Amino acid sequence: MTIPTDWTTALQSQAPVVQDTESIVNSIMSNISDVDEMDQWMRILIYGDTGVGKTTLASGAPRNLFVEADIGNLVALLSPAAKNQGGTFKRFKFKTFSAVEELADMAAQGHLSSFQTFTIDKLTDLSFDNLTEITKREHGVNDLRSLLKPETDDYTENNERIRRLVALFRKAPAHLICICHFRQAKDKGGAIRSISPDFSEKLNGNLSSMFNLVGHMYRETDGQGGAAHYLQVQPTTQITAKCNIDGLPATIINPTWAQLYGAYTAMRATVNAS
Repeated sequence: MTIPTDWTTALQSQAPVVQDTESIVNSIMSNISDVDEMDQWMRILIYGDTGVGKTTLASGAPRNLFVEADIGNLVALLSPAAKNQGGTFKRFKFKTFSAVEELADMAAQGHLSSFQTFTIDKLTDLSFDNLTEITKREHGVNDLRSLLKPETDDYTENNERIRRLVALFRKAPAHLICICHFRQAKDKGGAIRSISPDFSEKLNGNLSSMFNLVGHMYRETDGQGGAAHYLQVQPTTQITAKCNIDGLPATIINPTWAQLYGAYTAMRATVNAS
């Protein structure tokens, strides 16, 4: 069978461009290097109840863009406590999950260099909003009581989209702070069995690997009208936490961004000098 001329031309135009071996090797070698030094950007996830100081802690980070997923929560940035942290910040108003994804993509490509920190306040609210969008799209309903069980495709899609979003922000040449609500599970007797970010166990595991520090923040009164804020950064049988930053105690009293980043900077200097 003779192939028509026009077919031959079409097939030739679709044939892959063949490079010589040397150019291919050079291209591959250009992507090979020694292990990079530890970079200057810190990534942390802080979770806990309302009013324990999570946003105030984040306010101390430099040139900070707050992604306002928790509408109205950023009023905390106007408090004296936040202003005393010494950070500078702007606000990205939440409209849709897709708009936040576009922001994350721009950040990952290094196009938002005017910011040194990205804070998502709160990532759990962003997850809930996205799950609502997915449910409305798939089932055409607005009633949140119709949300499907966590093992369904709706939850699986939501979890993957949240994971990808965090991965994009993590690639940006900037600090990353994710603030989350908490989930508290109790046994039949009412005793606390576990405290973790308010995500599925699988998503918590995936997210944990992306951060230098995952900490549970809480507040306790002293019985005399005063109170202190605590950040638990080492895991226990009950509390989900993680800390890859040397020099920090298991529980930090009245934590600040300066304290956390100071420990990170000291560790970075040691690692890069070795």
